[in-house]
Amino acid sequence: MLVGATVMLALIILGGMIIIFRELPAFVRPGYELRFTHWDTGPVREGSDVLLAGIRIGRVSEITFTEGNARKGVTIIATIDQDVSIPGNVNAYFRSGGFAGGGAIELSSDRKSPGSERTDPITKGLLAWLPKDNAFTMKVGWRPDGGIGPISGKLVKEIREAMCSFKNLADSLDTFLAPPPAPPTGAATSAPSATTTTTAPATPRPKAPPNLQTTIAKLDAALDAIAKNLGDKENQANFKAALANLNTAAAASVEAMKGLKTMVDDVKGTMGDVSGAAKAASKRFDDLMTHLINDADRLAKVLTSMHRITTKIDKGQGTAGRLINDPALYENLVNAAKQLQTTLDSLQLLLDKWKKEGVRLKVK
Repeated sequence: MLVGATVMLALIILGGMIIIFRELPAFVRPGYELRFTHWDTGPVREGSDVLLAGIRIGRVSEITFTEGNARKGVTIIATIDQDVSIPGNVNAYFRSGGFAGGGAIELSSDRKSPGSERTDPITKGLLAWLPKDNAFTMKVGWRPDGGIGPISGKLVKEIREAMCSFKNLADSLDTFLAPPPAPPTGAATSAPSATTTTTAPATPRPKAPPNLQTTIAKLDAALDAIAKNLGDKENQANFKAALANLNTAAAASVEAMKGLKTMVDDVKGTMGDVSGAAKAASKRFDDLMTHLINDADRLAKVLTSMHRITTKIDKGQGTAGRLINDPALYENLVNAAKQLQTTLDSLQLLLDKWKKEGVRLKVK
């Protein structure tokens, strides 16, 4: 049971690797066949791409001898995606992969023979699209302007530029590693004349380009200067004093940062208290404004009622209006009040008399 599971797992892994690295086999991939003939395979191998306008439309699935005869060259069979239609005037060319290796077959509508002269056997006109009958065959070869053999013109240009860059690098290394020029061994002097003595003007020596020896000499001089400065007792004492001052300044900076942090914390606390007081004052102010608004509303209602009453009184409506606006009613009210007062006085006298004399009842 374990051996069977191991075999199945190995087969699954093998199938996955085949699909990943070689894609699906030709008999599984959907598409139609297109055949190319040449005297050799060029840079193409099984699995190479077939390109149309730079886009991959298929892959080489098989390479065999033409009609099984090596003297007739080879036939390259490519499987083209089923949904791709190829124009009838294309020509097939090898396309090299350069130093990286590999290659491809490139289909190009370049209006050259034989593609531009390909005719439809039924309509006798120019062939619009290549048939998808798995039997169409065309020749493949190198482009006329593609250089000699598999090396294209673009690749030749890249090689030429790379060689020029390599030459410049070699010249630079040679100049850098070359020893410095030797000083002149002797100085030319002019022979003294009986009358005058002439001296030839000194020719300035050209500045030597930097090389390995001069660079090492400069580096050695720089190291000597550094060692001399560091070895001086006075410089060492100054360096130690500078380090001590730097240490003191660092400690003072730490204390200053602590004080600054404490001050920031205090400011934060103060701002929090101010914020709380402001919130409380804002709440009290809101309550006061609410009471004022309510009182203003009630006062407005009272004033509205008084306005209605005064309006009615002014128009003579109601008792108060008649009393104020009707003089006769006012006089009658005054007279009635006087009569009522007289009646009340008489009644009071009668009551006082009854208290003093009593009430006499006559019985028949």
